[in-house]
Formats: sequence, structure tokens, C-alpha cells
Amino acid sequence: VDLSIYHRLFTGLQYQETDVNGRPIGKISTYGSDSKGLDLRATWSPIENLNFTVVGAYMDGHYSHFNGCAEYTDINGNTQCISITGAPLQRQPKVRYMFTPSYTLPTSWGSVTGFVTYTHVGQHYQDQSGLQPLGTYHTLDGGIIADVGENWQFRLQGTNLTNELGLTEGNSRVFGVNTGIGGVIMARPLFGREVYVQAKYAF
Repeated sequence: VDLSIYHRLFTGLQYQETDVNGRPIGKISTYGSDSKGLDLRATWSPIENLNFTVVGAYMDGHYSHFNGCAEYTDINGNTQCISITGAPLQRQPKVRYMFTPSYTLPTSWGSVTGFVTYTHVGQHYQDQSGLQPLGTYHTLDGGIIADVGENWQFRLQGTNLTNELGLTEGNSRVFGVNTGIGGVIMARPLFGREVYVQAKYAF
């Protein structure tokens, strides 16, 4: 088990709003962040060659020490001004974990290892306002690795095998809800299903 617990505090970070052409508008503001959490990596081997591994992170992070005016345009076209103190840190999920069972089969010519990995990513938000959620998602990966002799390795591996749809990040330059026609947001999705074969020779 490898476990770390932390409390990180940042203050005095500066920023200034810009228009669509990149020209500064408004006053320079300062802000900070306050996050508490833990990182975990644990492996359990109930029998020889069988491993269960968990890698996880929990982070309760928010913006803090905001001194300024965060302007945005509401649904009626009016300019509003709010504080970002207390809003969740952008793009950072509160909970993220991966669970990987694996088994290695020794042979006379080397070994074969099979594994699957389930990953869960919790709720996260597009920008500093915390008004545009990007949702949660999970993925399933897996593979078989064959080590042959001292030099060769062959790998058959796939990522996002269930072809899950998930949004990893949005447009951080848009403050507030970022929706277009039909309520569709501009955001970066996961890559779709990928399966590949690899042969590697170690000198």
C-alpha cells in the first residue's frame, strides 16, 4: 500500500479577462485554491502470479481567496459579476480510480500476462465558474502480453473496449455554461475503441 494525504493551498495567482481577440478587458484579479485529498496505490496478491491493483485519487478542491470580479453574460444578455470562491477546480474530478486484476502464467519459454483495467472518472467541470458539468464516465481496457526469451515481447491490447462516451475537458476560455444550438457543448471527448498489436525486441 502506498498512501499519501495532502492539503495544498495556493494564493496570489493573477489573471485578467480577455475578449475574443485576446485583448485584456477589466481589472487584474487574484485568486487561489484550497484542496484536500489522498492518493492511493495498493496491490494484493492472494496467490502467486495473481495481482489485484487499485490506483485511486480523492480530491476536494475549490477556488479560494478571490479578489476581483468574474464577469459573464447571462441567458438574458445581461452582464453579471460573481465570485469564484468555493467553485470546484476546473477539469479536476473529485473521485478517480482504476482497478486492475492481472495474472501471469510462467512457461518454459517465458511468460504470458493477461489483464483488464476498469477506470472510473467522477464529475468534473469545464471552467472556473463550476456552472458547466462535464459528467462522469468509465472505461474498460485489457490486454495480453507475452514475453518470449530474454529479448522478445508481443502485446495485444485494447483501450476503451466498450466505446464509452466521456468528456475530458471543455473550453476553459468560456466562463459559465458553454452551450450552443440544441444545448450541445463544445468539449473534448475520449478516444473511441482502439485495439493494437505490438512486437518489441530488447537489445
